[in-house]
Amino acid sequence: MRLVADSGLWTTGPASEATPLAAVLEVSGAVLSWTLDQPSDPGAADDAATHIAFTDFGRADWLWRVLGESGHVALASAMGPADEPRTVDLAGVDILPGTLRPLRRLAVGHWLRRWWPASRRDGIAGLDRALLDLEVAVLTAAAQGFFADDTLDSDVAGLLAPHAVALAAHAADGDPRVLDLVRAGADLADEVGVDGPGWPELFAALDDPGAAWPPSGRRDDYAL
Repeated sequence: MRLVADSGLWTTGPASEATPLAAVLEVSGAVLSWTLDQPSDPGAADDAATHIAFTDFGRADWLWRVLGESGHVALASAMGPADEPRTVDLAGVDILPGTLRPLRRLAVGHWLRRWWPASRRDGIAGLDRALLDLEVAVLTAAAQGFFADDTLDSDVAGLLAPHAVALAAHAADGDPRVLDLVRAGADLADEVGVDGPGWPELFAALDDPGAAWPPSGRRDDYAL
């Protein structure tokens, strides 16, 4: 692994393309990014192509999850002040295969929320925001070990709160995959204390197998 000190920050991995070609995720103490259209095999897309910019190395207590304990210790020992540009090569320290795959998927979800180029003129359909935000929220909850601090990308309640009515309409469509996702989202909303318009009714309907859902006339699929 190569560490680069530049502009007061330590970074690792190849620099990603500038937005909007970069999928970016803010975790505790660092910002992870990937170039969306970079050609590589699936494993390398998660690991070798990951760019990490450390904003506060002391807060990045998740590093052992992706480097192993010995790699985390080696990285901490190698890092000093980043005031002067320099490069440090750490032999035998690499990202463990597959450990960043869920985070890359989450970063792509946030990219879709921010940059999906919906265009009626160009024939690019818009994404269903309720399902997309629900999937991103569920992925975020599954990655809580990387969000010890509140970050821009870790607000599960904010992702879920506006969508109770739309999610009820999706549940009414009867697609079992979507219904399972809505149930997971409702459990998560209950856990984090989401209580806005439509949520009490959604909770009640999901708890009652015989509940009559309002017809929606709509059928959508997963956004991710």
